[in-house]
Amino acid sequence: MVGWLIKMAEGILISRTFGQVRTALVADGVVREIFCEQADDAGLVGNIYLGKVVRIISQMQVAFVDIGQSQMGFLHIDDIHHVKHAKTDQPKITQCIHQGERLLVQVTKDETHTKGARLTTGIALSSMHLVYRPYDEQQVQVSSRLAQDEKKRLRHALQAFVENNDLTGSVIVRTNAEAVDLAVLQMQTVQLKSRWQQITQKSSQAKLSRAEHMLIEAELPLALRNLREWVSKRTEWIVTDDGKLYESVLAYTQNMLNDTASIKVDFYQARTPLFEAHGIEFQLQEALKRQIKLPSGAYLVFDKTEALATIDVNTGAFTGKHCEQISIYQTNIEAVNEIARQIRLRNLGGMIVIDFIDMKDKKHQDAVLTALKSAIKTDRAKVYVAGMNELGLVTLTRHRTHDSLLQQLCEPCQVCDGSGYIKRVDTVAFEIIRKLLAKIGTHSEFGVVANPLVVEYLQTKEQQTVHDLERLMGKTIYLRADSDYHLTQHDIVYC
Repeated sequence: MVGWLIKMAEGILISRTFGQVRTALVADGVVREIFCEQADDAGLVGNIYLGKVVRIISQMQVAFVDIGQSQMGFLHIDDIHHVKHAKTDQPKITQCIHQGERLLVQVTKDETHTKGARLTTGIALSSMHLVYRPYDEQQVQVSSRLAQDEKKRLRHALQAFVENNDLTGSVIVRTNAEAVDLAVLQMQTVQLKSRWQQITQKSSQAKLSRAEHMLIEAELPLALRNLREWVSKRTEWIVTDDGKLYESVLAYTQNMLNDTASIKVDFYQARTPLFEAHGIEFQLQEALKRQIKLPSGAYLVFDKTEALATIDVNTGAFTGKHCEQISIYQTNIEAVNEIARQIRLRNLGGMIVIDFIDMKDKKHQDAVLTALKSAIKTDRAKVYVAGMNELGLVTLTRHRTHDSLLQQLCEPCQVCDGSGYIKRVDTVAFEIIRKLLAKIGTHSEFGVVANPLVVEYLQTKEQQTVHDLERLMGKTIYLRADSDYHLTQHDIVYC
């Protein structure tokens, strides 16, 4: 039954392997999004802290806040709630906060190896269908992605409830609230108000105890966080292979939805691992590859730099049955849906540049751009398409809060230092030769320990060079191959 559901409908898979939890959003057997998290390495995004302002840089309008992490959090004046909504000119940051002040802040972007976490004082509490911002003016906002009639229904009904329950701040109705029963939304509104009261109470107690920093409320664990983000009217099933997660998922959905009859929650207990049994493991490995093949024989190439991500569309083996320009147009159209899926699946963020194959016909360019904008509409992250320039490049930006899939599962290569390239055998061999030249005049004999391929190159292609070095040094150079050495690793040792 579970296998049939996974192939035919939209749902969520949650798998735990000891300390690692992986969640996947699946529709019609195809993975749309994947997140992975170590139990002891959860991100900070969404966490609410009481922090202490330790430094203010007036020229940059920023402050550094100690929240008890390895690096100071980063707070820009635009992320101070009463400044963001001010109707007058922006004041100086020193007029808003002062050094030594203790603030209630929320993490909006995880810290990296070089930067601290991005912070905001504009607290936002999320439930499955709502977002509550307690510092905003009292109002009800509805996702712009919903139909006009649905927006009107939700806004009217919730506005009356908010006013009758004396709820300060703003309530934002999320896209996945479409067709949700009003009683469910009212229940979640009450829950959010209660959470905020608990947070303010705990923060006040922390200040009275003179705590300089404290975690006030931790974000949900990955599995429940993804349920909150992914569950919609299209969700028909949730499957997990872990007993504790099964109980947590069941309790969370019942608490958030009241009626879970429309969502089937299953506990998977078969021998074959959950992701492997339903083809998710294969799709996950494909998403880590630099090159993705398209059904026609064309392919996409993904590259990532510090500043941006690039996607290159290539015709590959696809020649088409029509003229060259029609074949190019067909290839670009075919690439659009896979590009939109891969951007979401890989969780690419920041600036993304797509290099479509050059199209001369303006109608073809417009059609490809329209198809791309349509394909990314299902993306939950905010995506802005800047358009196609005269070189055929399309630039878009995608809101980034969490690491990409590559960053979640991989690390820079120890051999190539993250460049994606490795030195050639002859390059390494001549590095060794130069190091030996520098030792002319010393009295000891030397040995070289290196990868077998490098040693073979020195003994064959550069045999005469080694003999010349031995004559210059007046000593024998011993070469020893060690298969435990990677290609670029070598040592010069005294004999």
